[in-house]
Formats: sequence, C-alpha cells, structure tokens
Amino acid sequence: MHRTRGSGCAYDHDCLFGSDKNCEELNVFVKTTLHQDTRDALSDDGLDAAVCFVCPPFSGRKQEKNDDAGNVIFAGARLPLFYTIRNEVFFIRGDRKSIGYKRSDLNFVFSNHTIPVREKTSFYMLTDGFADQLGGKPRHSFGRKRFIRLLKTFGKQPFEKQRDVLLQAFKDYKGEGERQDDVTVVGFGDAPCHNE
Repeated sequence: MHRTRGSGCAYDHDCLFGSDKNCEELNVFVKTTLHQDTRDALSDDGLDAAVCFVCPPFSGRKQEKNDDAGNVIFAGARLPLFYTIRNEVFFIRGDRKSIGYKRSDLNFVFSNHTIPVREKTSFYMLTDGFADQLGGKPRHSFGRKRFIRLLKTFGKQPFEKQRDVLLQAFKDYKGEGERQDDVTVVGFGDAPCHNE
C-alpha cells in the first residue's frame, strides 16, 4: 500500500477479515477523515492500494477450519498482483477504483481474488511508479511486459538477488531521466531468502 503524500493518516484495524473489506474500510476511513464525502470538500486526496491476506494452511491443532486455509487473498485498488508458479507468471488486475478521492464511491465493493498457494509460488505487488517509469529509446514506460520478463528470468533466484536485478533494471531503464513517482515492489513466497 502506498500513502497520499503529506496525509499524515495512519490506518489501524484490529482484525484482518478479508482483503476486499480492508480496501472498503480504508476507502471509508480516508473519505470521512478528510471530509471528502461531501460536495464542498476542500481536498481531493487518496491512494491506490494492494492488500494480500495470507491464510496459513489448516494444521488441525486448536484452530478453526477455514475454507481459505492455504490461500492468498488479494484485493487491489488500481494496483495489481503478480505471482509465479515455478516459471509461469500470472497477473491479476486490481479494481479500477482508487481509495478516498472525492470521485471514489463511498460504498464501492472491492473484489477478492483467491490464489491457492502451491509449492514454488511467489507473489509480487508494485506501485504504478515502477511500471509507469519512462525510459529507454524511444522513451516509453517500463511496462508490465518488461516486469513479467524479469520475473520469468529471475523469479527462481533468492529474493535478495531479485531485488538487486529489479533495482538495476529500473535504474538502467530510467537512465538519466527523473524518477516520476514513488516506487515500491514487495515480494513474498517460496523463493529462497538468501543464496544457499
């Protein structure tokens, strides 16, 4: 998730009860806290967000059986989720609605996407600043396809190596140009955490 510059708002919730509900609650929180739920609102701030809820597998010991056990549940407000299973890359587009802005529907229902976690599955969320960065010759955005090619090539590497490769690819593509937006990539899953 990334925040509105200078908003100073922190979002705290006692219980994660579904990625879609977190986006919905955050939308209501931002709109009402910034008083953007009225026509005469003075500000028009908001954010895009991606939320993943990782449901641990059912162990059968002192926990209730959960239909979502062993799954990752994703909801996105204009941000995607990429995931790899072995060497294949999948892409889930977030809903085409932002959170908190005056034009954001206060009662919008975000979509949950459930992904069964299998062996050798890794997940990636990124802000639009990564894919939208201009660079190359001629100058075009970095784009989703280029990101997917990197995941196909380096997705089996330890996360530390993936971080280094993504950062270098971003810097090389950007060249001498300005960074246009905030850039965040979060990866988690089955890739090793360090060189073995």
